[in-house]
Amino acid sequence: MNLDLDTVCDFINGGAWSDDEYSESGIRVIKVTNLENGGVADGSFDFLPLAKYEKYKRHELRGDDLVVATVGSHPTQPGSVVGRTARISSRYAGSFLNQNAVCLRVKRHDLVDQRFLYYLSRTILFRHHIESRARGSANQVRMAIGDLRRFSARYPSVTDQKRIAAVLGAYDDLIEANRRRIALLEKMAEELYREWFVRLR
Repeated sequence: MNLDLDTVCDFINGGAWSDDEYSESGIRVIKVTNLENGGVADGSFDFLPLAKYEKYKRHELRGDDLVVATVGSHPTQPGSVVGRTARISSRYAGSFLNQNAVCLRVKRHDLVDQRFLYYLSRTILFRHHIESRARGSANQVRMAIGDLRRFSARYPSVTDQKRIAAVLGAYDDLIEANRRRIALLEKMAEELYREWFVRLR
C-alpha cells in the first residue's frame, strides 16, 4: 500500500523574521543557503536572541529531522536549491528553521523510520515529484507544501527501513570522514607550498 507524506509526517514550516530581530549570538538559524550535501554546511549563521525562544519555538529543529527547501532556482538549473533536502544532525538540533523551507518529522513510527525518510528524499522518485510540480521561472520557483504532502511511496517494513538506513548511513559516514581528510590534506599542501615557494624555507 502506498502512503503519502501527509499520512506519516508532521510538517513544520520555517519562520520569518525581520533583520532587526537577529543578534550576534543565541539561537542558530538554519536557512536554505546553509543546506549542502544532504546536511547543514559549516559556515556563517544568523542568530536569534534567546529571549525569542518561547515566541518561535514551534520552528525548533530536532536531530534527524528532514528539511526540504521549498523555494529556489528551477530543479533543472545547476546549483538548484528548491527541493534540496538535508538531515539535521545532533550538532544542529535546537536550531530554528527559517522561511522557504519545511521540516518533515515522522509521526507514524510504526510505518516509517525517520532516517529512511531522508534517504527516500534523495531518490529520483522524490526529485521527479518536485521537478514536475515546481512553479515559477528558471530564476525563482516555489513548490507548494500541498504538493509535497501528496508525495506517495511504498515503504518496506520498518525493520527493513532501519537496516537500509543503517547501511547507507555507514557509507555517508565514510564519505564525510574522507571529505574531512581531503580538506586537511589540502590545507597541509597549501602550507607546504608557502614554506617552500613563499617563505623560501
